[in-house]
Amino acid sequence: KPLDEDGRKRLIETWLERYRKDLPKEIKSRLIRADQSKTPLFLRVVLDELRVSSKHEALEHDLNAFLQTNDLVELFARVLQNVEGDQAHGGALAREALSLIFASRMGLEETELRELLGETNARHLAFLFARMAEYLTRVDGRYGFLHDALRQAVAKRYSLEGETLAALHRRLANYFEDFPLGQRQLDEYPWHLSRLEEWERLRQWLGRLDVFREFHGRDQSQFEFSVYWQWLEGSLPMQNSLMMLEGYKNELSSLDDADRRQTIVMFTNFCNQLLQGMQVDSGSLAKAGRLLEKDEPEVVATQYVRPRWLQDRDDLDRAAKLFWEILKQIKGGRDPAVATGMDNLAYVFLYQGRLEAAEEWFQ
Repeated sequence: KPLDEDGRKRLIETWLERYRKDLPKEIKSRLIRADQSKTPLFLRVVLDELRVSSKHEALEHDLNAFLQTNDLVELFARVLQNVEGDQAHGGALAREALSLIFASRMGLEETELRELLGETNARHLAFLFARMAEYLTRVDGRYGFLHDALRQAVAKRYSLEGETLAALHRRLANYFEDFPLGQRQLDEYPWHLSRLEEWERLRQWLGRLDVFREFHGRDQSQFEFSVYWQWLEGSLPMQNSLMMLEGYKNELSSLDDADRRQTIVMFTNFCNQLLQGMQVDSGSLAKAGRLLEKDEPEVVATQYVRPRWLQDRDDLDRAAKLFWEILKQIKGGRDPAVATGMDNLAYVFLYQGRLEAAEEWFQ
């Protein structure tokens, strides 16, 4: 909400009182009258910069520079210029640290930045974070930009596009590649590979069973796995899934029974995310199920995702046809997949009102 002059005056007084500071009357009057000051963020940033970086004899000069900016992006560019001129941390370090934060997906921890920039810069980095405390967020220990205008200013001032930005993604990808498998690697490593379009490198990493289990063992990460998999270049999601299953098959045998069954359930859920609404033939679905050991009851859901999806949408004729085609491909009367398929087909007939056919398949 735009501030009127009374609102600007109250904000100035509150802000200065918070830090036990004061400004000359003329400086405050100019700020109150300035058209840009109708934006609360503009006013707060100018007040903070005058408080932190301006000497008393330079207040008018610095205020003139701020009032020459036309929008918040230009204002934050002026802030960056001030930050770069601070000898406590140095301009090169500020540029590099803020550029890395910009390129990261979910921000960077101070320890991560120290490792990326060198431990010798730890003290300077601490000064930088203190200097920009009003403009940065810190969520779960990760630093990010509090304002989108600051993010835009960083990108514009440091020309973060093209090969310059790609170099940052490459640097972060290589850094997080060496991380132990866990939340931080899931957050950052595949993101940077996708930005670089290094699809084969991403495919190999996602094709590891331990990576699959790590993603699907975390509620917030399950959907991300499906998104990354669909971004892989040159293949439909189902084809990628079959390739992934082939790679998982040998690794599954090394798991104990509990972990093995849990992994099969995870994969079933993954298939549900990928296949709903896609035109996938029943043969591919049956193959997906048989790549895992077919005596596992949990695998049945992998084979029947598509026809069940059709059934839920009242496309009963097509659902019945797919159930029947899958049943024809599954051998062995004692196979639990057969029993499940017969029940599915019977329910479709029941919904269609074909009671005699339903009764036959229920038997």
